[in-house]
Amino acid sequence: MRTVILFLVIFSSCSFAEQVKMRAREHFDTHQITIGDTTETYRGLSNTINLWVEEPFKYSYGFYLNPVIGSAHQDESDLREIGTRLRFVHAGVEAKSFLLLETLFGRLGMGWSQLLSNGPLEASNGYNVYAGLGVEFKIGEVGVALEAAYRLTRLQNEIEATSFTPSIGFHFYGL
Repeated sequence: MRTVILFLVIFSSCSFAEQVKMRAREHFDTHQITIGDTTETYRGLSNTINLWVEEPFKYSYGFYLNPVIGSAHQDESDLREIGTRLRFVHAGVEAKSFLLLETLFGRLGMGWSQLLSNGPLEASNGYNVYAGLGVEFKIGEVGVALEAAYRLTRLQNEIEATSFTPSIGFHFYGL
C-alpha cells in the first residue's frame, strides 16, 4: 500500500509537466510459480499504471506500478507455502519503442517485485524483468494497444515465477 501511495504522490507532483503522461493497461496473467521441484499455475486479472515521458507512436519511458488492483488464484495448490491466492506487486522502469510503421512496438522493463499470498509465506521480495511485443492503432483520439509479454520474477525463498501477461490499453491522446 505504501508503494501505491508513493507512486500517486510522485504522479500528482509530476503530472503538471506537459510531457509526463499516465497510461494504463489491463492484463490477464498466467503465473507459473516454482518452489524447488513443485510448479503450480495461478491465473487472474491485474493492471499496470505507467507514469512516463512519451512521444506518441514513437517512444515512451518512465516508471510503472503493477497492480493497482488484481490477484490470481488456484483452487487447489500444491504450493502450501503460498496457498490458493496470490498477488504480485511490481514497481520499476519501462521503455516502449515503436519498431515498424508507428504500429508495432516493443517494451522492456525491470524492477522490484513482491509476492503476497494467503499461505504461511505471506510475502517474498525480489526482482523482475519484462519483455513485450504489441500493436497500437488509433481510433479518433484514442490509442488501442494490444500486447503479449512475459515477466520473469526471482524472489526470496528460492521462488521463481514466469508470467505470461497479455494486455490491452486504451490511451486518450486528445485529453
